[in-house]
Order: sequence, then structure tokens, then C-alpha cells
Amino acid sequence: SMGIKQVNKESLDDIINKEVYSLILDNAKEEVFNLNINYIKVNKDTRSNKNEILKLSKYIQNQLKIKKEYLDMQEKQKDIIRSLKNKHKEYQDNLENLITKQNRVSDLLGNLSILKNTELKKETDDIKRKKRLERERLARQKKANKKKELDRKKRLERLARLTEENIRKRAKLDNKKVTTKEIKKEVKKETKNIKFISKKKLDDDINIKVKKIGSSTKGIKISKYYGRKTIAPLKDYTIVKKFGKYYDSVYNIELFNESISLKPKKTNSKVYNVFNGEIVYAKNNSGLLANVVIVKHSKGLHTIYSHLDKISPTLKVGKWIKKGYVVGRVNNILQFQATKNSRYIDPEKLFRK
Repeated sequence: SMGIKQVNKESLDDIINKEVYSLILDNAKEEVFNLNINYIKVNKDTRSNKNEILKLSKYIQNQLKIKKEYLDMQEKQKDIIRSLKNKHKEYQDNLENLITKQNRVSDLLGNLSILKNTELKKETDDIKRKKRLERERLARQKKANKKKELDRKKRLERLARLTEENIRKRAKLDNKKVTTKEIKKEVKKETKNIKFISKKKLDDDINIKVKKIGSSTKGIKISKYYGRKTIAPLKDYTIVKKFGKYYDSVYNIELFNESISLKPKKTNSKVYNVFNGEIVYAKNNSGLLANVVIVKHSKGLHTIYSHLDKISPTLKVGKWIKKGYVVGRVNNILQFQATKNSRYIDPEKLFRK
């Protein structure tokens, strides 16, 4: 506007005004140039901040996802531990029940003078050996528990560090300030529900009687069988547990199975007497042994049929029965034992292949 008014004037004022106009124009151009530079810088900073915000948002989302997965795994771990504890309790009950059953049979055979009572006592050196093994096991277990506890503390410290980093980044993103006290409070809140159940916790739940089984197992006298072969007590069956020693990996103890467990291929299967002999014991509802029949044969041989579902109603103590005579019936598992001259023998060796 000033330029249009002064275009045809050439007075001193016109010249001065023209110079002022030139100076104002140059100054305006410089300001516009500086504004353009600042605008470019602001634009660049804005894009950089947006990228940083996007990165932080992705990082936070990823951390939240990891946290959710971690909490889900923690819940699964709790469920697994609860299940394990229940199975552990069931396992030790079954083990204790098994040993009690074996002791009942041994006591019964001792009372009937089929086994000598002196042979039912464990030798002193064997007991000491079992106790020593138990002490060594406990020492190894204690060392392992210490290592697990150290690992647990390291995991908690790492989680606390990650939580603190996340809190600081969220605060920075929200343009807020957080105090050290608030951070500690948040970290404590994040980690207070995290529990690592060590093996020691499960070991504390172990029945003391079960732990002592390994050091109180009765002394076992075994003899090889060289006599004649005969029929099996069941026609169609599978052997689900064999005669002899086996090692319990849970309690680190050595156990002995004096019988074999035979599973019939059909329910209500007949149980046959394997040799000619005399009934020396036949009792229904004999506690843990259920229904039991014991037959005395020649040359110091005895056979024991326990966990029968039914005993033949014709059986009586003192009755003489032949090989193949039905002593009872079984649905699930037949426990079959044999002794010869006060020693246990592998019942499977009696059977004709």
C-alpha cells in the first residue's frame, strides 16, 4: 500500500519512506524466514515425539500383555500345585496302605506259623543304612531348596525392576511426576501376590509314617523255587505288578513286593487253587486284605489268595481241596503270594508257561 502511494513521488520524504519501506520489507522477510525455520523444527520435534509416544505405547502394551501372561501362568501354577498336592497326598496314602497290607499278610502268616516271627524283623545294619540314606536325601533336598529360594528372590527383584521402569515410563508419557515412595508402593502392589511354592512346602506335608517306611521295612527272606510247575490261579490275566524289590523315586526308599498282582480280563473271574492242599485259613472281610484264603501244600509250600471279591461258600478250614478247585472269584486285582519253608518265593515261577 505504501509502495503504491509513493510510486510517482520523488521528494526527500518519498526517498526516506522508500528506504524505510525497504528496511521493513527486509526485516519482515528475515522474520518470516526465522518463523519457517522454527516451524520446521517444531514439526520435526512433533514427529519425533509422536514416534516416541508410539514406541512407549507399544512397549507398555507389550508389558501389559507379558504381565497378563505371567498372571495366567501364575494361576495355572497354583492349580498345578494344588493338583500335585492332592496327588501327593493320594500317593502317600496308597503307599502307606500298601505297606500296611503287606504287614498284615506277614503278621497273619507269622501267627499261622507259616513264616517264622524272627524272620519278620529287619536287621540292625539295614535300618542304619536306610536312616543314613534318608539323612543324605534330606541334606540334598535342603541344598536344592536354598538354590530355589535364591532363584525366587532373583526373579522377584527382576520383576520389581521391570515394574519400576514401567511406572517411570508411564509417568513420563502422561507428563506426571512420581515420588520414590509411590514407586515402592506400586512395586509392592504388583509383586505381593507372587508366590513361588518350593519343594520344601510339599515335603512338609509328607506323612511322617510314610517317610519312615523305608527304614522300617521288614526283613525279607527269599528262596528260589525248583519244584514242579502248575496252573495259574486265573485263566486269562495280565500281571500288573511283579514280585521283588523296587525303588520308590518319590521318597528315595527301597520297598519289597512279596506278591504278584494279577488282573483278570473279565469280571467275576474264577480263582483256582494251584496245587492239591489243605485250607488253613479262609476269612471274609479281613480288613485291608478283603477276603483271604491260605492253602497248605506239600513240602512246606503255602499259597495265599487275597483281595478276593467272593470266597467259595464250600471252603472251610481243614478241608482238603484238589488242584483247580475254585477258591473264590475276583473282579479287579488278585494278590497272589507263595512261601516255602518260611521263605518267600516268586509266585510267577509256579506257573507253567
